[in-house]
Amino acid sequence: MFRKLLFTLIGIMACSSVAAMNPVLPSIQDIVEEFRGPLAVKIEELGKSFISKGRDSVIRYTSSEATPCLMRMVPAKESLGVIKYFEDVNEQRTESYEEVHYIGCSNLLSVKEKVSRKGRDLKTLTLEQVGRGFRDFNLSDNEDYFHYQLLNDRNDLVFQLTQRREGENVIFDMKVLGQTFLRGTLNKEKILYRFFPHDINYEREYMGFRSNSVFTPYTIKSIKDHNSGRWDYLGTTGVKLSQNNFLRYLSMSLNKRTLEHLTSIVKYQLWWFPETSFTGGGGQSQRLLNEFKLLLTRLLNNTPTELTLVKNFVRAFIESIEQGRIIDRRPKEE
Repeated sequence: MFRKLLFTLIGIMACSSVAAMNPVLPSIQDIVEEFRGPLAVKIEELGKSFISKGRDSVIRYTSSEATPCLMRMVPAKESLGVIKYFEDVNEQRTESYEEVHYIGCSNLLSVKEKVSRKGRDLKTLTLEQVGRGFRDFNLSDNEDYFHYQLLNDRNDLVFQLTQRREGENVIFDMKVLGQTFLRGTLNKEKILYRFFPHDINYEREYMGFRSNSVFTPYTIKSIKDHNSGRWDYLGTTGVKLSQNNFLRYLSMSLNKRTLEHLTSIVKYQLWWFPETSFTGGGGQSQRLLNEFKLLLTRLLNNTPTELTLVKNFVRAFIESIEQGRIIDRRPKEE
């Protein structure tokens, strides 16, 4: 129930994709962050928990004291993690390729990401953005094609996202371990999701699962009513649904069938890194904004430990307001 409610709230916050034309529905960014969130949190926290040094497209993390990692004590100043960033853009800036390697203790590869894009005036990530675990998964106005791959240390293709622009439509395809589980069409007047069955078997040391999702492919969609300007929500048979029931059905289809397995895989791969901590504080707006973004990702992870940390942060935030250390300069409510 918590994940379903949270998914609805996140959908309301979406604003940068075609799907955001209907502000209630989740964007591509929201869907991917459901399982990529733990990776973004880990990268964000590595920079806060340890000494980071970025140079020549490489970020290295060390500590001034011995640190436990991968069942051993890593000596002070020895590498606790490395991020290697590769990028290439053609002279016309119409095609780009990026690759990020996340390397944990003992120089062991955790995961890597590959991104290919086509469009106009393409820009690649800065090293600072890489160090925050940042990646925009929504197809931008200047992009016509976007291809993303997430691979584990065995080079298994864990997740793949392809987006392409066809006229006013954005067509997307999502795969888990090589099998399509969701395809969709997004535009200003219609948003369509089509779910597919899959049979995957994933085995790692101390972790594994078998998902045999057997069903007939089905489609749910949202269509804008030109007369009222409101969005209608249609179920698998074309029958109108309430907004809440549509969101509940969409969340159930995504979470139970696929995203939970992807989250498990990502969290397993993070075992390559040392433990990190979540710290609150700050008085500057940008810092506060970054902390709330991190807070949202922790809510997405929805584990007992992280929920406890979120509660502690909220309590500390309330205390700071009560003690006058945070001033609310927003316009007064009428």
